This record gives sequence, C-alpha cells and structure tokens, in this order.
Amino acid sequence: MRLPALVKHSRFLVLLTLFALSSLIHQQALPVMEGSDEVLHVNYVQLLLAENRLPDRATRITNSTQQASGQPPLGYWTAAVFSRLLNLPILDGDALLLHVDVTARNRWFQPHRLWERYDNHTIDYHGSGEAAFGWADAVYVVHMLRLMSLIWGIVAVTGVYGAAGEVFRQRGWVLVATALFAFMPTFIHVSSYVTNDTTAIAFGTLATWQSLRLLRTGASTRRLLLIAVLLGLGTLAKVNTLLIVPGVGLALLLDARQRKIAASRLLVNGLLVLLPLVLITAPWLLYGLAAYGDPFGFATHQHLTENFYFEEPRSLVEIIPLFPHLYLSYWAWFTNALLHPLTYTAFGVIVGLSAAGYALGRKFHQWTTLRVQQALVLGTMFAVVLAGMIRWMQQLSFTGGRLMYPAHTATALALTGGLYLLARRFPRFDLVLRALPVTVIIAAGLVLTPIALHEAYGEPPLMDRAKLPELQGGPVDFDDTIRLLGFRQADWVVHENWHPVTLCWEVLKAAERPAAFSIKFVHDGVIYADRTSVFGMGRFSSALWQPGDIFCDSFGVPVDDPDIHEDEPPLVSGQVYDIIVVVLDAQTLAVDWAAATPDGIPIAYPFVGQVIAA
Repeated sequence: MRLPALVKHSRFLVLLTLFALSSLIHQQALPVMEGSDEVLHVNYVQLLLAENRLPDRATRITNSTQQASGQPPLGYWTAAVFSRLLNLPILDGDALLLHVDVTARNRWFQPHRLWERYDNHTIDYHGSGEAAFGWADAVYVVHMLRLMSLIWGIVAVTGVYGAAGEVFRQRGWVLVATALFAFMPTFIHVSSYVTNDTTAIAFGTLATWQSLRLLRTGASTRRLLLIAVLLGLGTLAKVNTLLIVPGVGLALLLDARQRKIAASRLLVNGLLVLLPLVLITAPWLLYGLAAYGDPFGFATHQHLTENFYFEEPRSLVEIIPLFPHLYLSYWAWFTNALLHPLTYTAFGVIVGLSAAGYALGRKFHQWTTLRVQQALVLGTMFAVVLAGMIRWMQQLSFTGGRLMYPAHTATALALTGGLYLLARRFPRFDLVLRALPVTVIIAAGLVLTPIALHEAYGEPPLMDRAKLPELQGGPVDFDDTIRLLGFRQADWVVHENWHPVTLCWEVLKAAERPAAFSIKFVHDGVIYADRTSVFGMGRFSSALWQPGDIFCDSFGVPVDDPDIHEDEPPLVSGQVYDIIVVVLDAQTLAVDWAAATPDGIPIAYPFVGQVIAA
C-alpha cells in the first residue's frame, strides 16, 4: 500500500488495529472451550491433522466431533494448515472430549441466573492461566488456533469497509458502518474462539461487498466469477452462507434492468455465478448425499440429546418467546454470559435513532436509483437470513444470533443508513450521531465485554479478614482443609424463588481432592430446597486453593422451582426451615468431608441458621 493510500485509509487502519486488540483481549478473557461447541471445532481440526479425513456423520453420537460432523471443512482445513505451519501438537480428540466433558467439567454450571455474572457460568474448571483445566498442550493449541478466527475477522472487517464505501460517500459514515460491524460484541466473540462461523462471515461479507460494487460498476465477467468463488468458499465454511445468494441474484436482476441488458446476457451472467458456485460446492454436497443422504449436513443435529432437535418444526407461535434471546445474542451473548442490561439499552438507543432516521429523514435525502438498489439487495439478504434463522429456531431447542452474521454487513449498513438520514434531517447533530454510536459500540466491544468475561469466568476476589461482612453460623471446618467462616442473608424470610445467601470461606491447607459445597433448607429430615456448586460458583475449584485464601460466595438458592427441582416439595407458608451446609467430593459426589469445630469436635449435621417461608 502506497503512502497516499495509507494516509487515506489511516483511520480505518486504526479501527482495524483496535478490532484486533479487542479480539486478542477477548481471547485471553474467554477460557478455553467456553466458546459455543469450541471443543468440537477443535476436534474437527485435530481429526484432519491426525487422519486427513472428514468426520463420520454416522457415528456423530459417539465420535469426537458430534454435531459438527456435518459441517463443511474449509474453516477447519485452513486451521489445520495453520497448525502444521506452527508445528502445533496434535491432540487426541476422544481424550480431549472426555477431558472436557468429565475431568474438567463443572457439573453444577446450571442452574444459574443469566444476569448474575458470578453464578456458575463456567462449563469447565479454569482459573488464572487455566491452572485448573489440567491439560497444558490443549490450552496452548486452542489459543493458537483462535488466532485463525482473528485473521478471518480482519478479512471480514476489511470487506465491510469496502462495502460501506459503496454506500456512503463521506468517509466518516463509512467508518461508522465499519465500527458498528467490527465492534459488535458477538462479532468480536466469534472472531476470538475456534469456530467456522467467522470463516463464513468473512466470505459472506466479501461477496456482499462485491455485489454492491457490481450495482455501481456493472456485472463484468471477472466480478461475477469473483462473487461465485466467494460464495462457494463461504458455503464450504458453513452452509448458511447460501442464504445471501438471493440477494446476489437480485443484484444481477437490478443491474440488468438498469443497464437494459438483454435476457440472454442476464442468463449468461447468472450462469457465471451459479456454475462456479456449483462446481466449488458440489463435491462436498454430493459426498454428503451419497454417503449419508444428507447433502447439507443438517442431520447431524438430530437425536443427540433429548429435546435438542424437533423432527416436527415448532410453530411460529411457539418460538415467539425466543425472539428476545435472538435480539440479545445478536448484540452480545457469550455462551452463558451477558453484558449489563443497561448496555443492551444503549444498543436499543442506536436502533431507535436509526429507525427515527428512516421515519424523519427520508424527505431530506435524495434516494438515487443506486441507493434504492443497494437497499433492496441488502434488505433481501437480511430477510432471507432471518427467515433461515427462524426456521432453525423452529427445529433446535436453542440457537444464537451469530447464525445470522453472514448478513451482518446488511445490519451494520442499515443501522448506519438510518443514522445518516437522521443527520441529514438535523445537520447540527451530524458529529454526535456519528460519535455516539461508535463510542457505545467500541466501549462495549473493547472494554465492557472483557470486564463481563472476567466477572463470569475469572477467579473470585480474595478478601481481607477485616473486610468480611457480619456472619453467623460458623465456623465449621471440613476435613481440616476449608473452613466455613459463616453465612449471611439479608432477610431470613423467603420471599422469592431465589433466596439470596452469602457463604464465606477460609482455606486451611491445599486440597487433596475436588470439592463442592451444598446448602439445603430442611425440615423434619426432608429437603425442601438446595443448591450445590463448586466453590467460587464454578470459578474457584479446590485445585486453585492456597492456604490462607479467604473468599465469599454470594448466590441464590432456588426455591419452589419445578423446572429445577421436580422432586422437592414446595415450602409451606409460615414454616421454619433449618439451613445445613455440607462439603462433598466433586468427583464421587460422596458427602464425606467430615465437619468439625475448629477445636476438632465432630459435627454430625452442620446447621448454620434458619429461614421462614413467607
């Protein structure tokens, strides 16, 4: 890139650098295997490295790639090439899956409350530097493979910068669109862990850019072939890339109509896109059809676990309650962790301002034929991807907004377009309308997201004894290893389905076996409510303990929740219940951590307090 070009694009390069920094920070804050199905994506790469073959979809229930068995190979193949270049260790996929599912598993990561970041969001044990995960080679491999996601993310951000340049003449608005795309926390997330989503997003974004460019410069043979290759490669990364093809087809029709191209030439243009796309994707699609009767690989999601896949798609009415999750997960939802609710309010303000721009600013902007065509193409891409997302929501028990990101360019440009129109209506606020959304989105992606991840996955803060809250019910020693200093509750009356409690602990010596605690509300020997968890609410397993560590666990005990405790009777109004706290072996589940006073006197049942049902 020549010096004048560097100067011209200097602000974009700053944005790109900030995006890369955001991804790297996110990679470090997100523990290994906590990305969506990350262990399965890693195992796919390891299978290619070790055996140079695609996964066997017929054994998806038992093999190391499970539902990822049906995914196209391009993203994994590039990661395997990257692994060979760096001479990374090859991991045993079956052993890694066993390690993640059993050895390092936090089996009590549910129930948890989504908006409470400290409440058991970790699927596996981690700790600072992954000290509790227990497989150094796997940690190293995962962090190195995550760099490939960053590379694909950089490609996507470059693509949206080009696409925005086709829509907006002012460079300031081009940068706004680029920032809204790049710093959306969910996009940073998928660019920070091992997944095939970011590869598909990269190629989908490039194809969208070239389709918008086609509308301005015309459908040359070279550009049509380029779009076809990009779509084909995107499909070989993830098949949802195909959902933007109708938008590309509409671009061809609009270009033909605008330039009065003959029907025969339009047919040739269509074939120049369709035939290379078919040639690129046909080998993989035919392999799936011939070997498994499943060209797109969707069947690997069936029959994995109970109520995961619905053979008969749910009705639209049934999935309406899932739309808030779709909205939130499109902006920022990191497997089990969310940002603060006020952050989503700020995101909603951006949407509201953009909508106001379309409502109020349309009379103050001349909608050229080119702009109308661009809007139609981008709108078609978004609508078809949304329709595909809704269909997927009908058949899977849970999904995420990241599946819509092949059309993320359309979303970013649409949001920016509304803000631009509002600025044309109120020109005095042009700078504010550019700076405010960019500031919000960069703050969310670069600052607030790492904070949220640290709070959800990082070790709990250690405390000074002098700063402990006022406690009751202790002390009780368990196996001369950890001491319950006492507990605290703001109100001893149970008013809600989650009764808040704080337990404070002191480590007496290094633990020799994995530990968990359980708090129970009992009456006449019957358990009416209980909560079991790894210490630190999943974030401070006993492998991390050091003598003298003092920490507190604040959490809710689920009460009268049939979805969580179907076998427990409801609390009786006005009844008093004893609170008992025990420590158990987190591996065997035996309640064999002997309780005693600090003087060594055994305690058969460590009752620490009482509650009363309202």
